[in-house]
Amino acid sequence: MVCFALFPYYEASHLEVMDTMFFVGVNAGLLILLIFGLVSAQAKIKAGRKEII
Repeated sequence: MVCFALFPYYEASHLEVMDTMFFVGVNAGLLILLIFGLVSAQAKIKAGRKEII
């Protein structure tokens, strides 16, 4: 309860928004890397190279 008295919600809320946006950005970046990896692997398979490192 002391924390709420010292740090009102409207001042601390921007930190939660920044944390949320950070995790959303990280997840979006990982998803883009996954899609890029799958597309490049599919292109290698179509090119006839069966080994995927």
